[in-house]
Amino acid sequence: MGRRASGKPFTTIADSGFGQFLNRLERKIEALQKEYASAPQSQELSYAKSQLAAVAATVTALKEKVLPEFESGKNPGILTWSSIKSTIEDISKKYMDVFSTPERAVIKAIKMHVDTLIKNACKAGGIKSINAEVLDKFREHFKAELRQAKIFENALAIPGVDLELILKEVDRFIDGWDFSSSKPDDFKKALPKLLDGKFPYTFFVAHPMSYALAVDCWYGLKAMPESIDELFSFLNPDALKIKIPALFTASYTPGEGEAKHYVFKIEFSNQSVTLDLQSLFNNNRGMADDVIKAGLADYLTRLADTEEGIAEAKSQSEKQARFNKAQHALDDLTQDFNEQCARVSLPLVLEGESYASQAALLHKQSECVHEVIASADATLKELTQQMASLTSSGVVGEDEIPEYFIKSSPMKLVPAQLILKKAYAKAIKDIQEKQAGLQQLHGLLQDQVPTIHKAWYEAELAFHREESAAVGMTLDAISADLDKLNTNDRQLEQPDIEQQMLLLEKELLSAESDLENLDLHQKTVDRLANPVPVRDTTLLLASYPALNDEINALYKSQQDTRDALNKRLVHLRLVVLRHHEEMGFQLKKAQSAWAFLESMRSTNIESIKQHHTEKEKQLSDEQKQLDTLMQQASKTDEALSEADKTRQMHEEMIPGFQDALPEKWREVQESATVLAKLIKETDGTALSVTFTSVAELHDFEQTARAKSKLFQEALDQYTVQPEAYSDTLDDDLRVMAEIEKCLLKNKQVIDFKAMGNIEKFKVGFFDPFKKSFDKLLNFLDARQEQNESLWQFQQKQSSLDINSEQFQYATFLFNTLCREKKKNLEQKLYVRDLTRAWKPQEAAFGLEKKNFDKIHDGVCLIAENLATSEKAIVTLNQEISSLSAERKKQEALILHPKRPLTS
Repeated sequence: MGRRASGKPFTTIADSGFGQFLNRLERKIEALQKEYASAPQSQELSYAKSQLAAVAATVTALKEKVLPEFESGKNPGILTWSSIKSTIEDISKKYMDVFSTPERAVIKAIKMHVDTLIKNACKAGGIKSINAEVLDKFREHFKAELRQAKIFENALAIPGVDLELILKEVDRFIDGWDFSSSKPDDFKKALPKLLDGKFPYTFFVAHPMSYALAVDCWYGLKAMPESIDELFSFLNPDALKIKIPALFTASYTPGEGEAKHYVFKIEFSNQSVTLDLQSLFNNNRGMADDVIKAGLADYLTRLADTEEGIAEAKSQSEKQARFNKAQHALDDLTQDFNEQCARVSLPLVLEGESYASQAALLHKQSECVHEVIASADATLKELTQQMASLTSSGVVGEDEIPEYFIKSSPMKLVPAQLILKKAYAKAIKDIQEKQAGLQQLHGLLQDQVPTIHKAWYEAELAFHREESAAVGMTLDAISADLDKLNTNDRQLEQPDIEQQMLLLEKELLSAESDLENLDLHQKTVDRLANPVPVRDTTLLLASYPALNDEINALYKSQQDTRDALNKRLVHLRLVVLRHHEEMGFQLKKAQSAWAFLESMRSTNIESIKQHHTEKEKQLSDEQKQLDTLMQQASKTDEALSEADKTRQMHEEMIPGFQDALPEKWREVQESATVLAKLIKETDGTALSVTFTSVAELHDFEQTARAKSKLFQEALDQYTVQPEAYSDTLDDDLRVMAEIEKCLLKNKQVIDFKAMGNIEKFKVGFFDPFKKSFDKLLNFLDARQEQNESLWQFQQKQSSLDINSEQFQYATFLFNTLCREKKKNLEQKLYVRDLTRAWKPQEAAFGLEKKNFDKIHDGVCLIAENLATSEKAIVTLNQEISSLSAERKKQEALILHPKRPLTS
C-alpha cells in the first residue's frame, strides 16, 4: 500500500498521534527530573525515580531505535526487524520488573533461586534425599530458607510491601506441594498459580512524582486517537508483512472497515493466529487505563485524610468548577442563537391571508431569517475567538481551563480542554449547518415572492378596474343631472305685479334648490379629486415598479371627466348665483313697486316720493353690495381652482417619486452591501444593509464614514511608527497569557519565581534571580521606582500580611502594570491587524464610498421631494378646506343678506 488505510498520505512520527503522545511524555519526564533532582531522598522517591527511568528508557528506545525504521511509510527489512526485536526485549528485561506487583516480584525471585533454596534447605535439615518421610521437615527448612535468603530486593524496593504476608501465602503453597514426587522445574511452573489469575503488573503510586507521571500517562491515553490509522499515521501496513522461511510469516488478511488493513495472519512453529491490531490496541489501552487508574485510586485513598490529599482533592474540585463554568458559558452563548433559529424555522402559514398579508408575512419572515443569519456570523466569530484562546493559551474568558482533572466516585480522568475543544468544534459546526439551513430557507422564502407578487399584482389591477368603473358611473350620473339644469333666460314679466312676485319667489326657490344640488355634486367631485384608493403596495413595487403608473392610467379618463365636471360646476354655480341674484333684485323691485302702488293711496305725496327715493337708493346700494360679494366669490373660486391644480400637480409628482425610489433603494443597498463587505473584511463588524427608512440609511452612511476615519487613523498611526507594530506582538501577548496564568494559579501571592521561569525571562543557571525579575518588569514597562518598589516587596512578600497596606499596594501596582501592558499590546495588535486588513481594501472602499455618496444624495433628494409634496398636499388640503368654508359664507351672504331689502 502506498498510502494509509484511510487513503491519506503518511505523516512523520512527530505528527502522528503516537508521536505526540511520546513527545508529551518526554517533556513531562524532563520536567519531573528537574523538579525532584534535589528532593530529599526516601524509599518512595527512589521507587518513583525507578518508574520514571523505566518510562524514559522506553520512550528513548522507541523514538531513537524502533519508530525511525517506520518513518513516513518506510518498510524495514528482515535484519532491521531482528534489531527491533532485540531492542524491545532488552527494554522489557531491564525495566518491566519495576511495574511488577509485589507478589510477582516475590515469585520471580523464588523461581530464579529455587535450586539454591532447595539445596540450602536440604543442607540445613541434613536431608540427602527428599522423600515422604522427610517431606514435612524439608518444607519447614525451605520456608526458613526463604526468610533468610537475600533474594527479594525488587519486592522490598516497593514502598509499603508486606513481605511476610506474601511469604505466608507461599508457605501455604509449599505445604500443599509434594517435593518428593516432583522436580524443581515443576515447582517453578506451578508457583505463578499463587497470583490466582491476577494481572502481574501494576503502576504503584507512592510519591507525588509517580502521581504526576501516572496522571500524565493516563491523560495521554485518553487523548490518543481512537483509530489506529490516526494513531500510527506514519506506519505503512505493508511494513508489518514479514516472511522468514520456515520460521515466521505475517501476512495481510482482509478484514472490514478502515481497520481491515491492520489484520494479519501470523504463522510460526506450525501454528496460525489472526492478529487484529485495532482490537489489540483497544484492549491494551483499556488494560493500561485500568492499571493506571487502580494505582492512582489506591494512592488517593491512602492520602485522603492527609493535608496533601485534601489539597489535591480541592485542586481537582476547582479545576472541575472552571471546566463546568466554561461549559455553561458555551451553552449560554449558543442558546440565544438556537432559540432564534428555532423560532424563524417554524412553518409560515399563508393560507387564508390576503395577497398583501402573504407578501408582508414573507417579507417579515425573510428579514427575521436574514437577521438570524447575521446573528450566526457574530456567534461564530465569538466561538472561534474563544476556541482560538482555548487552543493557544488554555483560557476561556477570564478562567484558565485545566488540561484535565480527576473526578472521584467513580474515579475518572476528564480531559477538560479536549472535551471543550470538541464541544466548541461541534457548536461551530452545528451553527454553520443551521446557518446553511437558514440560507436555504431564506432562498425558499424568496422563491415564493414572485408567485405571490404576481397574484397580488393581478388582484390589485382587477380591484382598481372595478373602482375606476364605479367612479366613472358616479361622474356620468352627475353629468347627466347637470344636463337637466335649466340655465336659459326665462321671461317672467307679468302685467299683474302680484302674479309677478309669486313667479319671482318661485324662481328664487328653484335657484336655491339648484344651488343645493350643485353643492352635493361638488362635494362628490371634490371627494373624487384623487379617485385612486390608498392601498399599501410598497412591497409589490419591488417586483412591479410601474404598478402605480398602470393604476393611474386606469383612472385617467375618470380624472379628465372629473376635471371637466369641476369646471362645469364652478361655471354653473356662478350662472345660478347670478340668476338667483337677478331674481332677488327683480323681486325686491316688484315688492317696491307694489309698495309704491299701495302708498299712492296715501295723501302725503311728498312723503311717498321721499320713501321711493330712499328705496331706490337702498336697492342701488344692495345691488352694489351683491356685485362686490359676487366678485369676491369669483376670486375665491379662482383661488380654489388654483389650489386644486397645485394639489393635483403634487399628486401627479408623487407616483414618479415613488416609482423612482425602489430602484434608487436597490442601487444604494447594492453599494452599501459592497461597503459593508469591505468593513467586515477589515474589522469583522457586520452592518445591516436592509434599510426601511432614510434615517436608517443616514445611520449607515455615518457609520461607514466613522469606520473609514477609524481605519485611516489606524493606518496613519502604523505608518508613522511601523516598528511599534511588529510580529512580536503575538508572542508578547502569549507571554502576557502565561503571566496571567501565574496570577490565576495562586491569587493569594504574586509568584515572581514562576514568572521568572517563563521562557522570555529565563536567565543563565548561575545568574541571580534579580536579572530575571528586571526582564519581567521591563517587559511590563515599569518605571525605575516601580521596579524597586516591587523588588523590595518580592524579597519580603512571604513575611507580609496579605491585608497589609504594602501587600495590597504591591498587588494593585503589579496588576495595574499587567493590565496596562495587556491593554497596550492589544491596542497595538488591533492597530496592526486593522491596518493590514485595511490596506488592500482602502482604494476599493474609497471608490465605492464616492459611488455610495452619490446614490445616497439622490435617494435623499427624491425622499425629500416626496416628503415635500406630501406635506404640500396636507397644506393645500387645509387651504382648500378654508377657501371652501369662506366660499360657503359668501354664498350665504349672497343668498340671504343680513338685513332685509324692504321695510
